[in-house]
Amino acid sequence: MIDNKIDFVTLLSRFDENRMCYEVLELQDGARIVISQYGGRIFGPFISDNTPSLNWINAAFADKKDFQKFLQSGDWNIGGDRLWIAPEIQYATHDRFNFYEAYDMPEAMNPGHYCLTRTTENRVQLSQDCTLEARVLTEGKKVLRVTRLLQPTANPLRYLTR
Repeated sequence: MIDNKIDFVTLLSRFDENRMCYEVLELQDGARIVISQYGGRIFGPFISDNTPSLNWINAAFADKKDFQKFLQSGDWNIGGDRLWIAPEIQYATHDRFNFYEAYDMPEAMNPGHYCLTRTTENRVQLSQDCTLEARVLTEGKKVLRVTRLLQPTANPLRYLTR
């Protein structure tokens, strides 16, 4: 079980206080997700304004000052759903035999430099071009274009009987 106390109102307050770009996407039955330009993250879903997210959000969001310290620290793990570029060993470590000691998350991967665009009323796009240094299995620079389109869809369980 995820012990997460960050609700929709708190999340948006931290984004607004720090002038961080985001979009809210309405889902069915009043649920919503929040898409953040910072890190290209997707938060929620949120069932209401004051219920916690169903996915993990960094506890720093709970307090205005803690969140500002978090942002100033350069830490990348803001929470929410994110795109993971694989193989991790290729881009996030210098030594595959000492993975944890040599782990170094490239800024181009996380938080990245995403562009956030509302393409229609019910569709949001996250995109970025990034260059990663291949370090372990092969060498050289890898140029990637990442695009994520987010839009509501019908409940995948709608045809199940009880």
